[in-house]
Order: sequence, then C-alpha cells, then structure tokens
Amino acid sequence: WPVDDVEDALARLVERSLLVHDVAGERFSMLETIRQFATNRLEEADRLAQAHARWYLALAVEAGAGLSAGPEREWVQRMTAAEDNIRIALAWALENEPLNALAAAAVMPLFWWLRSQHREGIGWLRQGLERAEDAPPELRAAALFGLGFLWAHDTDDWAGSTEYLDQGIALVDDDAPPPILGYLLCLRGEADSVAGQYESAIAATRRGLAILDDQPDPWGQAFAVWNVGHVLQLAGDLAGAQECYERMVAIQTEHGSRLELMIGLNSLGELAEHRGDFDRALELFGQALQMRQELGAVRLGYVHGSLARSLLAVARVSVAAGDREEFGSASGADAGYGFENLCVAMLAEHLGDLFVQLVDLASECYQGGGCLLHQPSRGRLARQGDGLRGRGGTGLGDHLRDGGPADTVTA
Repeated sequence: WPVDDVEDALARLVERSLLVHDVAGERFSMLETIRQFATNRLEEADRLAQAHARWYLALAVEAGAGLSAGPEREWVQRMTAAEDNIRIALAWALENEPLNALAAAAVMPLFWWLRSQHREGIGWLRQGLERAEDAPPELRAAALFGLGFLWAHDTDDWAGSTEYLDQGIALVDDDAPPPILGYLLCLRGEADSVAGQYESAIAATRRGLAILDDQPDPWGQAFAVWNVGHVLQLAGDLAGAQECYERMVAIQTEHGSRLELMIGLNSLGELAEHRGDFDRALELFGQALQMRQELGAVRLGYVHGSLARSLLAVARVSVAAGDREEFGSASGADAGYGFENLCVAMLAEHLGDLFVQLVDLASECYQGGGCLLHQPSRGRLARQGDGLRGRGGTGLGDHLRDGGPADTVTA
C-alpha cells in the first residue's frame, strides 16, 4: 500500500505481526519465521532473475546469428520487442554471469548498428570486456571487433578504432585463423584506407576475404568483398571496385541480407554516378533507399550514410538526369516514410531552383572524380551528398567533430 510516512508504515507492519517493536531499544525486529519466509522469497527472486536473464540472453544470441543468416526484418522486430528485457538481462549478467553477458553483447553489434544505437552497444561491450577478463580469446576478439566497428561508424574515428581491432587480432591464432580474424582484418584494412595507406589496406582486406571465403558464412563473405572493393575504390581502381560490389550484390541477392544488399547497391550507384550514368545511378540509389526505409536504418554512420543522405543522393542524380519529379516518387514522400523524407521532399517542391542549387553544391564536391577517388577525407564527405557539409552546411554527426557527445566517450 502506498504510504509516505515511514513511521506509519512500520506501525502497520507491527499491527500485522510482521515486525516486533522493541520499545525500550527503539528497534524493530523480524520474527524468525517471517525472516525465513522472506529469505526463501529472495532466493526465489534470484532464481527468477537468473532464469529471466538466461532466456533473454539466449534470445539475443539467437537473434544476433539470425540477423546475419538472411533477411533481417523479423529478427530486428523480435529484438526490438524484447529490448528492455535484454537490457535487464545484460545488467544482471554483468554482475552475476559476466561471460554470458559478453557472449550476448558480442553478437549484438549488427542490431545496435541497424537501430542507430551505436553508443549503447559501445557501453555494453566495454563493460562486458571489463567484467569477463577470463573469456576465451575468440570471444574477446569478437567483442573487440564489435567495439571497433561501432566506434568507427559512430564517430568516424577510424584511428581510434584500430586500438580495439589490433587487440582483437593479437588474441587469435594466425596459424589456424578463425572467422573472426577475417572480420577484424577487413575492418583494419578499411581503417588503413581512410588514412590513405592503400597498400596495407588492400593486403589486410584481401587476407580477410581469403579467410572468410573458406567459411560457410555468406554474410562474412559479402562483408569482406565489399571492404576490398571500398579500398580499391579509394585507391582509384574503379574496375576492381565494380567487380567486388557486383559480387557482393550477387551473394546477397541469393542469400537475402537486405542490409548488405542495400550497401552494395549504394556503392554501385556511386560508381555509376561518377561515370555519368545518372539513370543507372538513380535506379540503384532508389532501390537502396527503399531497402533502407524497410529496415529502418536511419543512421548507419559516416561510411554507409543515413536516410537523409540517401534521399539527397536520389535527389542529386534525379537533377543530374533531368528528372526532378522522379525524386518525389523514389523518396516515398507521399507514403508516410518519416520526417526526413517529408522535409527533403518539401524542400524540392517549395524551394524549386534554390533546392537545385543546394544539390549542385553537393555535386560540385566530386565532379571530376578527384575528391572521391584520391582524397579519402574529402571523399567521405562527398559520399551520397555529404559534401554539403564541406560548403558550410550541416550534417549528421557534425556535433561529434566539434566537441559534442563523442568527446565524453574515450577510446
């Protein structure tokens, strides 16, 4: 019963013989039978908490594997519905069964990435690594991969992510490389490519691909192939990049990962746009945008963009192809897909020529190909229209670069 007065609450318990009041000593005590009953209930509560945690962590592990085993939507929905219970389970396990907490957190980065919950994932993975110091090396390596992956995609601090990736690489056996080493090497190569170190980037990503090509893991193979292609694109080998992206799309057209298919289509769209094939670019960007909307992948990070940047890519190539009306239909502005869609669509409709000028500013960032192909730092800004930020505009994540929330989390 709700009471605000502690003395009143104690008096009620005394009246019901649940407490004994020692008037002389001004103390309250509990009958032994009541104490034993309460102890049994607490033990029961502990058992229930353990059963709850184990059940939801098992669900997280199953869903984490399911997310990379084919279409993601069903697993994302199941994870989202259970999200609060998974958080409770992770918190309990960190205190009582840290190895189970780390095992669950290590397979959840894909979910956190899709849900734009990079920071939450970083927090759980860090705590798990701190509490489960004696975890098997491959499990710790997997957690370090997830930590480096989320950190890089949230902050664009690829140099910072290499600290986690290198720790993970050092933990696993190079003579009998497990699959996680392939993932770590591919992401390490991507970090090198961002720093302009293309030779080591190509070597690392190709080595990672060789490891994952030997595994029954289509998601990992597509991941590795994309990373090789991305490095080749930044190094200026567009033909090699095209071949890799086409292979990635072929893998996931058969396998069913909409997320990886979306990424591959976006990358092919970039190459089509660069060579001036705006109709093909519009087709590819439009397909990728639809998949992003279906998945709810609002913000994946600097490399793979956001819903807003996908909309801008469609708008940009629509203008270049001379078909501004196509942007309205491709963006789904009339289908209730969300605030960002409506805002950009309204800009296109109501600003008219001014909107075209804004798109042209973005387009100028890569016309001629120099920025996209040979200057990675500027190239990243140009990806799917992010070049607006380089011309005095704003973009998702600018506050992180300027001393915002990212500065409160140290690598």
